Amino acid sequence: KMAFRNVLSSSTLFGLIGDVNAAYDYFESNGYHIINNSWGIERPKRASDGSYNGQLHADFDALVQSTSEAFDPGSPSSAVGLYIVAGGNGGQHCPTRRIENCNWIAASAKKIRDNGYAAGSRLVFVGSLDDSTNDLAAYSYTAGALKNDFIVAHDDVLSPADAAGTSFSSPRVAGAAALVKHKFPNLSSAQIKQVLLQTAEDLGITGVDETFGHGKLSILNALSPQGTVVPR
Repeated sequence: KMAFRNVLSSSTLFGLIGDVNAAYDYFESNGYHIINNSWGIERPKRASDGSYNGQLHADFDALVQSTSEAFDPGSPSSAVGLYIVAGGNGGQHCPTRRIENCNWIAASAKKIRDNGYAAGSRLVFVGSLDDSTNDLAAYSYTAGALKNDFIVAHDDVLSPADAAGTSFSSPRVAGAAALVKHKFPNLSSAQIKQVLLQTAEDLGITGVDETFGHGKLSILNALSPQGTVVPR
């Protein structure tokens, strides 16, 4: 199953967490294997019309801190879903532009890892490319410290320039994950993640880098992987 569900019923950063947890609990309890997240909490603020207003959320770091403190490494988990996360569109408004500084889920995963615990083995962060190019879109965050969890894709739907935003790139990756799951049903979510990442088309500096991560999604390569999937 793939999941597309609205969880944005709260108007505050902290209020969102309860909505998100409830949605994720529902997905895990009802057999959803691939969860697309075309939403996000970002450090840059948005105006009522959805545009960025040049301000930053003052409580963003507090939210990341509280999220990391709530992580319980000793708690057993039966979660199996693969969570594809739209990186966010505030690249021109967030200091450093690196995803771990600008996206709440990315920042929380980085914080938990910095505390010495494993986190994010079933998370894939998605950036966007400009239409018909291999250039990172100006609004997209870079892979930064989460380069081993990051991939990029185009943001068009049916034709170039008909959409813009990582909320359009992310479903492309989720769709590719669904195809891989259909063809290789025995793969776990963590293994599907590695198939998508390790079969991506390399962009930028050779190898995994802090701009494009693993590179551009390649559905053809993902459905015809060569060799052995390497865990990370």
